[in-house]
Amino acid sequence: MSNRRDQPLWISVDGVDGVGKTTLASALAGELHADLSSEFSDGFLGAALREAVTRAPNYVTVSRTAQSLAFIGDFFEVYATQVSTSLRAGRTVVSDRGWLSKYAYQLVTLTEEHGEERARTLLDASLGLMPRPHLTLYLTASEDNIRQRLTRRDGSCEDDRMQFVRTTSRAAETAITNTPLALRHVRLDANPAASLVLDQAVSTCRAWFG
Repeated sequence: MSNRRDQPLWISVDGVDGVGKTTLASALAGELHADLSSEFSDGFLGAALREAVTRAPNYVTVSRTAQSLAFIGDFFEVYATQVSTSLRAGRTVVSDRGWLSKYAYQLVTLTEEHGEERARTLLDASLGLMPRPHLTLYLTASEDNIRQRLTRRDGSCEDDRMQFVRTTSRAAETAITNTPLALRHVRLDANPAASLVLDQAVSTCRAWFG
């Protein structure tokens, strides 16, 4: 699939934890005959972070700054080894968690240590070095559905985890409205069944890019 200028696309699937990003990204890549970019890189840093979030999904280090820089650094590795590689080869790529997710999650993390203004300054300077996706599909769902999905997936979902979800959702809105460069995005209702959300996503991509 290509845009009207016959160029490969970077499509990013984003949203808070439990909203259905991984399920949609995988299915959408199949529907579009696109490459699928993973959340973490295949390098040593990606492997360490992948293991860390299975044990502590929100906070994996004592220093919030160290944690954010690690996640941001690995995202640059994902872009260089997966996203950029696919685009240079003329292939469309779908990301499971992309630019918006990284900005929103790290805004929450860094704000705790530095305040929102300094956190945004750091993120604008670091993530501002990376191109934006051609289109971000921003998934939203009710808190009840998110809690149920997280409980089914992880066995439980405590109140502090839902509070983190709320805070991250607000941070995503900040990222959408306040980033220096416009983020092309479409909001998708992720409350229905996965097959219906996939239909929405495919229709949206075709409407945007033909």
